[in-house]
Amino acid sequence: SRTYFDRRVDCDGPDRALELTYCTVNASGDFVGVGFVEMTIIGCNVFGPNNCINITANTRIDDSYIHHPFLPPGSADHINPIFHGGGGNVEILGSTVWAPIPDNEFGGGVSTNLSLFPDFAPVHHVRIEGCRIKPTFGAYGMSLGWNPGKPFNDDPLNGTDIVVRNNVFERGPSGVCGALGPVTSWPVGRPGTVWENNVYDDGAPVDPV
Repeated sequence: SRTYFDRRVDCDGPDRALELTYCTVNASGDFVGVGFVEMTIIGCNVFGPNNCINITANTRIDDSYIHHPFLPPGSADHINPIFHGGGGNVEILGSTVWAPIPDNEFGGGVSTNLSLFPDFAPVHHVRIEGCRIKPTFGAYGMSLGWNPGKPFNDDPLNGTDIVVRNNVFERGPSGVCGALGPVTSWPVGRPGTVWENNVYDDGAPVDPV
């Protein structure tokens, strides 16, 4: 049986680490469900807050279902199943990610299912492998770290060692996973980047453009 948390789970600060295995986290209405650093999340079901999992660094997510972030009524918030605002050593493996929340008239809605943004530190050393990216009303299925204008976009580390491999993007009503496409902000030409064998659910290749 699963352990059930009806509130957020935080791991933040020095000399702390978090391991969640085969549990459910329902942090409905909060800003973060699970965060932020030194986390291992295996076989978990996480849903309900603005950002279901918020990653700073040193995190592994495996065999998990991260879905249904919450958009407060009347809010202009941008919500994400997985949000990574910069940092390194992140693995997201064998997991299903889904944000089927429509935009509202206030400018609020889904950023992407899986958002890497260099807001607070450069994005580097990230591996996303064997995941299923479900359809979203957000613009794209994934955003992968190259965002001119973001505070740490021009840091030499940003966009390095990003590996995206063997993921499946469901086409959904738009035909391209997100409203505009499957993926955006791929760090073209940065050292250590790998884009390999990422496909739609009908087997057609997905290109990082």
